[in-house]
Amino acid sequence: MAKVLIGYNIIDMTLPSLVVTDASGDGFGYILLQKKKGRLEDQEGGWVVIQVGSAALKPAWENYSAIKLEQHWSHLQST
Repeated sequence: MAKVLIGYNIIDMTLPSLVVTDASGDGFGYILLQKKKGRLEDQEGGWVVIQVGSAALKPAWENYSAIKLEQHWSHLQST
């Protein structure tokens, strides 16, 4: 199993993951979730938070719509 340590939780690269983003005129944020393995008695599993993050808007980002910020959050974090 490929596992990588991110923050305090370990992400298992073999399980489904989900990134939830939200943006506004002030900033944007994200939550990285991963599906938990279901136990035999609990096949539903559930989701566990792996990492969260946010940033205030830089002046260069202020012309982006909230939808564009949400679509491009990973690229914008590195600029």
